[in-house]
Amino acid sequence: VKALRWKPDSLTLYFAIFPRGGKEMGGGVWSYSFTDIDPLNHVNATEAMGDWAIFQFSPDGHLAAFCTKPEGPGYTCGKLYVLDIGLRLARPVPIPKECDPVNLVWSPRGERLAVACSPDIGIGSKIFSVDPLSLTTAQLTPGRWSDFSPSWSPDGNKIAFRSCIETCTIWIMDANNGADRVEVGTTIIGTGRLVWTPDGDLLAAVRDEPNFAPGIYRISTATGGAVLLTPGKLTRLMGLRRFQIP
Repeated sequence: VKALRWKPDSLTLYFAIFPRGGKEMGGGVWSYSFTDIDPLNHVNATEAMGDWAIFQFSPDGHLAAFCTKPEGPGYTCGKLYVLDIGLRLARPVPIPKECDPVNLVWSPRGERLAVACSPDIGIGSKIFSVDPLSLTTAQLTPGRWSDFSPSWSPDGNKIAFRSCIETCTIWIMDANNGADRVEVGTTIIGTGRLVWTPDGDLLAAVRDEPNFAPGIYRISTATGGAVLLTPGKLTRLMGLRRFQIP
């Protein structure tokens, strides 16, 4: 199961199933309402994608976007689809054929998608914005480096992202055209998601460089100042505070 989303009436739950066997194993998007299970889409949503599938519902739950990447010998780049839940229709998004979708994030109001695509070989991943209704795309980063992990600001006007070549940095750009890029975090190596505060003033980022203890940073989106919040050792199995849940 790759995603769960309640319908606004709180009576219907949508979920996506992508088994290793693809369509032969009954993968797809389903809804559960009390005792009835109803398949929504068994066409484009059921390629042999295995564990590589990325599936995200839009904020209002009316649309969903998903990436696929077939498994097995003979590497093939994945595809990107937008699924209309009501129409039970998945439409392919025309991204460059040499790009393999690796990150997928909806804007806060669901008006656009930010997608990071990686080439078959080497560096040069790019970030695109996608209109989920018209399926038009706009390239936001040039792809001279590896740009990935896009994260929308709370107002939907900016996108934070990671950019790596010899070292990794964190940038913020205009979400409409990729302009006004500002570097806000240096040497914070990692691949994890960037998280904005609700007021948009700060970012949280994790440095998870191999062979080093991970650390959590707080970054000012205005000045670019980065502060390490976890000066001690922080392993993947221990957090800052352990909560007991009854």
